[in-house]
Amino acid sequence: MLSEVEIKNVGVIDCARLELKPGLTTITGETGAGKTMVLTGLGLLLGGRADSATVRLGAESASVSGVFNLSDFPNLLELDELDLELEEGELFISRRVSAKGGSRARIQGTPQPISVLSNLGHSLVTVHGQSDQIALKNSSIQRSILDSYGGKKLALALESYRRAWDFAVNSKRELDTWLQGVELYDLEAQRLSEGLKLFDSLNPQLGEEAELDSLIERLSNVSDLRALVSSAALSLRQSEMAPDALTFLGQAQHSLENATAFDTALQSLAGRVQQLVVLAGDIADECEMYLRELSADPAVLSQAHARRASLRKLLQGRAANLEELISWAAQARQRLEQVGDVTGRTKELESNLAEAKNQVLCAGEKLSRLREDTALELSKQVTSQLAGLAMGKASFKVELRPLDKPRSIGLEEIVFLLQPHPQAPARPLSQGASGGELSRVMLAIEVAAATVAGNEKGRTFIFDEVDSGVGGQAALEVGKKLSELARTSQVIVVTHLAQVAAFADTHILLEKRENSTSLKELSEKERVDELGRMLSGQATPKAARAHAVELIKTAKMAQSIL
Repeated sequence: MLSEVEIKNVGVIDCARLELKPGLTTITGETGAGKTMVLTGLGLLLGGRADSATVRLGAESASVSGVFNLSDFPNLLELDELDLELEEGELFISRRVSAKGGSRARIQGTPQPISVLSNLGHSLVTVHGQSDQIALKNSSIQRSILDSYGGKKLALALESYRRAWDFAVNSKRELDTWLQGVELYDLEAQRLSEGLKLFDSLNPQLGEEAELDSLIERLSNVSDLRALVSSAALSLRQSEMAPDALTFLGQAQHSLENATAFDTALQSLAGRVQQLVVLAGDIADECEMYLRELSADPAVLSQAHARRASLRKLLQGRAANLEELISWAAQARQRLEQVGDVTGRTKELESNLAEAKNQVLCAGEKLSRLREDTALELSKQVTSQLAGLAMGKASFKVELRPLDKPRSIGLEEIVFLLQPHPQAPARPLSQGASGGELSRVMLAIEVAAATVAGNEKGRTFIFDEVDSGVGGQAALEVGKKLSELARTSQVIVVTHLAQVAAFADTHILLEKRENSTSLKELSEKERVDELGRMLSGQATPKAARAHAVELIKTAKMAQSIL
């Protein structure tokens, strides 16, 4: 429930504070007093579009702040998502609009995007104005009303249908894309097959490039290698006639071992020289073995060159090295499974699309059945409500018209029909319904929706010009229905009809004084004066005042039997 609103520098309103109560609150005032600005301020508070033109002339900014009592909304999803904590069950919202353009919003004192404010506002308050009456003629709005009236069960069916629809759309897009590129896929498959065939025939191994480079380098320089390694081997170990490294190391070892007889500290040096003797001998053995195995076979060199050339050819356009090439081969095999069998892939995608279409039809039929049941109930309830709005002979019907093919909205179009009286044909609301009829149909729908199990107790409804195009007894019935809705919800109505204002639990008057407008809650005596003015258009002549008193009595009597 909206419990408090403060509006500053919005249009003609310089500063107005309003404490709101449960039940039905009516706001009245002379033409030009600023009723529109009150609604504009409330719209800003609920995340509506900000316009710098709404800022009061001469002011730097306009601001609106409000307090919501959320005792009836303990588990509001939007609050959980924002991780906001309430203070004694109250939610504080503010909005500031700069005269230079732009606006900022705060929730519980924390800056929030306007979109967040809008989502939260829609969860707490339903606003109906003349534009909503016009929108009621729109097929998409009618469908939305029906689906909303269907509650959670229909919402789940609608969600399932939309998932099925999205799957079908994606399946169709995938098939179309595939068919457009079939020829290219065929060429791609040929290239992949050729590449993989060459890859499999060569069977490259990680590190093979380096091994081939080393082999080719070795085989290409056999003479130099033989001379250099032979020189190294001879330096380490020669015939007995020529001194070599092992001879000198042996002499050094012998000398140090003899010296240890005089100084045991030399044992360590002798041991290390002995290690050098062993190491030099091992190196000499390996050099001699290398020389024995060193081959200058030109055929081996030719084969190494040929394999390296083949590997490099395989790399071209596919990878920079063998590691990347092996990765390319793995990916190419996966891709070939997709594009290698064009006919098979086409059949697979066509089968997927057929299954997706079947899911759409199944989900759509379930949705249609629930919509049919909901349409019957909504038709019955709204017709019943219209009887209490001075349209006792009118009949309201929700019709489901099958579409020639499934669409994102379902298998049918939703059409609201109104039959003003039994002798008149039932016609769509979009074809000839008057403003007064639209106003009452909209109110009847809202009252019907409020009786549906699961509707939130304590929700706030704001109506602007809901009494447009009605008067007399019909206006009294509108007031009665608003009062009925206000039994479970907070209802705020901007009205110019005394018959509607007479049902108010709280009556707010907008008074224009010089260049500003103030809001004032009226006492019982002041209500009589205001209703008299609304009835006569003048000050409060005795006849109008007496009429106002009778109007209030009539309203109270009607409320007592609700």
